[in-house]
Amino acid sequence: MIRRCATLLMLLGLLAVLPSTAHAATKCTVPDYPGNGEYTSLKVTKTTCAEGVKVAKAFYTCRTKHGPLGRCVSKVRGYACNEQRSMTTPGEFTGKATCSKGKRKVAIGYHQTT
Repeated sequence: MIRRCATLLMLLGLLAVLPSTAHAATKCTVPDYPGNGEYTSLKVTKTTCAEGVKVAKAFYTCRTKHGPLGRCVSKVRGYACNEQRSMTTPGEFTGKATCSKGKRKVAIGYHQTT
């Protein structure tokens, strides 16, 4: 009995020193898209899904400030965003943006019709 308790305490001690995965990337429910299109994915790291939704919407507003094909070149909610996009058909494109603020990251996937 004493040996089992000692083994259990040793295992609990090992678990305490293992790195935590609490800050691993989290998939979030995608919000409604503000324009003609849809969000295809939303993933956050070291921040909340609520913050990720706010960043995604702010990025959309920044990106479409100069029309549906516009690009966002300023920070949104303190996050700097890098975007990649590809035309899927004439008048439609798919994009991915990664917005970072220190160790916090928001990854946004979207599909837009122009």
